[in-house]
Amino acid sequence: MIQNILDLLNANEFYGVSKNIEIAKGKYELPNGWKDSLYKIKRHRKSKREVITWKIILNKLITNRWQIKQ
Repeated sequence: MIQNILDLLNANEFYGVSKNIEIAKGKYELPNGWKDSLYKIKRHRKSKREVITWKIILNKLITNRWQIKQ
């Protein structure tokens, strides 16, 4: 059952369908490199949500690291 769901999610991009799909596609995952960062920005822009900038990404990274250290 879970394997079928994962196969379905990998079959297409599903931009802006629902909040649950965005989470399953890695909404809260921190990007590991430039390729992942650009993919996240692309997903965010196509989902027609708030504007995302490098400043917002940097602030999220800083706050996540600060919360983890405490």
